[in-house]
Amino acid sequence: MLDYKNITPKQIKLGILISAAILTVGSTTYEFYKLKTSYANIQQNQIQTFETLWNTVWDSNKKLFNKKLDNTSIQKLEELVNTPNEKAKLDLAKLSLPLVQINYNMSNLTQIVNASSNYYQNEDKDDKYKEQEAFNKDILQKIENLIKQLNANNTNIQVEAEKLKFDQNLKEGFELTPIKTDLKWSELNTFNKNIADINFLVKRQVEENQQKDKEKEIIDLKSKLDSFVKSTTDYQSKIKSDYITIKDFKDLINEIYAIKIDQNNNYFDKLKDMDFKNQNQTYTISFTNEFFEKNSTTKKYKDYLNNLSITVNLTVKLNKVNKKENENKTQTIDWSHKPDISVNDSDLINIHTLSNLKFSMDQKQDLKQFVEDRPRETNNSTNSNSSNQPSSTQTNRRTERN
Repeated sequence: MLDYKNITPKQIKLGILISAAILTVGSTTYEFYKLKTSYANIQQNQIQTFETLWNTVWDSNKKLFNKKLDNTSIQKLEELVNTPNEKAKLDLAKLSLPLVQINYNMSNLTQIVNASSNYYQNEDKDDKYKEQEAFNKDILQKIENLIKQLNANNTNIQVEAEKLKFDQNLKEGFELTPIKTDLKWSELNTFNKNIADINFLVKRQVEENQQKDKEKEIIDLKSKLDSFVKSTTDYQSKIKSDYITIKDFKDLINEIYAIKIDQNNNYFDKLKDMDFKNQNQTYTISFTNEFFEKNSTTKKYKDYLNNLSITVNLTVKLNKVNKKENENKTQTIDWSHKPDISVNDSDLINIHTLSNLKFSMDQKQDLKQFVEDRPRETNNSTNSNSSNQPSSTQTNRRTERN
């Protein structure tokens, strides 16, 4: 124990100095720590580049985006992009973001369908990144599979005034199929629960028609399902805004290929006229506004077909004729080939895929051009010219004399 009574003034002074020294060292250490931390933060901010930020959202081993990719990181990358290579990476990130988000996060149907439509409008952006392209197309296939299942169930449901309706005299039941998907669809469990309820309702309706009982239970269940039916119509509306049936797609293709090209040149922009200067070549043309105005089916899809490039294979057969009355120009223009669409009419196709359609046509020109015969020089004229020319031997002798 410290004996305060026997402490001398000298000891008190020494203790004060030691305490002051400790406080000074501690304060200096704390200030140094603050300075070091602040410098580290400044240094970190100064060295952040596109590449360092890219590496936080990109798995270089798997060559795939990780779940850290979000709108915030996209905005930061936009601020740091400088080179064409960085711009290509940014485009890849923007294309993949919706698909990455629905892969890692719970998403509603609108977000899922929008991710599909966004990809179809920009799908060439991942061509050089094979691993990410494979990932994107895998998620896209899952989306298409989900849409196909929803559409198959919707065709079995009739809705009037947002209420479920089916044959009240039903003798044989039908069964809706529960949705199976690896996507994190937020309404999946609720949707499948309601599907089970509808299947139960149909089954009980059949039993009622057979047994004439349990009517009250069926009526109560119908009222519970009204809200589900309303959400089903919402799904149908969303799907119809981004998808068309294969039947509609076939009608569009049939209308385009039914056009007689040589009788409707005004439907196409920059179609080459018959000209003796033409040569065999391949060039591109596009649809004109008149094409859409005169064809009711194609007019609905103008926004998707307006910028399509049509490949024209021009073959020119040019012959010379020596009589003016024999000069002539004829041509035939036909579609190269019509695609064979062998899928069910009720299946769906994303409307944005129309922007990727490929059309080609064969343009064959048979040209006969009049060329006037030129008079030939006579032998006497040729011999006369030859006699006036010194022979090679004479020329050589003159050269030797000189």
